[in-house]
Amino acid sequence: MAGFFRRLFGYGDTSAATAQSDGVQLLTPPSSGVIKPKPVTADTALQVSAVYACVKLLSETVGSLPLKVYDTVDGALEEDTTSRLSRILGSAPNGTDTPAEFKETMLLNLMTTGNAYARVVRNNRGELVAMEPLASCQVVVTVVGDSVVYEYVGADGSVTQIPNRQICHWRLMGNGVVGMNPIEYAAGTISNQLASEDFASRYFQAGAKPSGVLSTDMVMTDDQYGQVMGRFANLSDGTDNSHRTLVLEAGMKYQQVQLSPESMQLLESKRYNLEDIARFYGVPSILINDNTSTTNWGSGIEQIKLGWLSTGLAPLLNKIEQRLERTLIPTGQNKRIRFDVSSFLRADTAGMASYTTQLVANGIISRNEARGMIDLAPMSGADQLTAQINQAPVEQLNQEAGNTSDE
Repeated sequence: MAGFFRRLFGYGDTSAATAQSDGVQLLTPPSSGVIKPKPVTADTALQVSAVYACVKLLSETVGSLPLKVYDTVDGALEEDTTSRLSRILGSAPNGTDTPAEFKETMLLNLMTTGNAYARVVRNNRGELVAMEPLASCQVVVTVVGDSVVYEYVGADGSVTQIPNRQICHWRLMGNGVVGMNPIEYAAGTISNQLASEDFASRYFQAGAKPSGVLSTDMVMTDDQYGQVMGRFANLSDGTDNSHRTLVLEAGMKYQQVQLSPESMQLLESKRYNLEDIARFYGVPSILINDNTSTTNWGSGIEQIKLGWLSTGLAPLLNKIEQRLERTLIPTGQNKRIRFDVSSFLRADTAGMASYTTQLVANGIISRNEARGMIDLAPMSGADQLTAQINQAPVEQLNQEAGNTSDE
């Protein structure tokens, strides 16, 4: 274990450590103890339905959550809807992407490589103009002294060095400079899934006929052997006539020697691989249409989603928020960037009703603010803060009790 961390952080004498001694940051495991029956890349991994579903779920979920900018006023957060930063994050991050598309692109890169990069474009006055996502596979991160250097490799092989201040770098857990590639670390499970899919394809391509042995008591000449092999070649070549009825002559017998998919536990293996991939991505398998087992998250899908929000999504969202604040907000400005997760609360209808009722009843928000949280139009006379009378200060209750006794 100690050796693993030494290689991950660039110490030791392995080839991986040699690369890091030159400052190049590695995203993949320095070594692997798992035999991979199939090579795994981002493209092949996304052909596995569980990987695709996890990446799609994370990308679209985060992409659908609005990013809002707030001013800190007397310790409270007030939403900023007019600044340049608010417009770029909430309406037009660049010349082509919508906010949802920008976040989806960043999350796709993040979940397939462990890192997502966006070029921060500013005008001559230093004002934010746009954020342009970069393909993670074309970015090389190098540590030079105490500085992190980003190089973008173009399609023509050209290399452009981008200053640290012009890069917004989202990363998964890693060595503090780059994030670890989840596909590479899950390569063993993904490779097994690819191998099982390949087996199933070949099996059905061959007419779903298992391999077997033809046996006879006769001693065949070379010509007879060639005739037999030619006649029964369709047992393995997957031709269209593989389902025809076979007639065996001269006491010849056929014996199956290959296990059936059921005997090889193909379905069970695929189900386990699905659950294992979901574990790598921190996604409840039920959210990617796995309904084969029970769950301890709760009796309903709303409770599962809320549990995933608090234990899975919240750390990721917090990491992205902090990186955006550090990259985009100049020192001295009391602004904050937050994801609006009210859509998750809205999914829990009972919880949302109780939540807004408590806020209104305790004078924390107005009725119109509560209506806005559930996408209802404001009403006249509903902008004042109200509170239940029985929650008056204790001193006032004592005064009222004294007035009652005097009467």
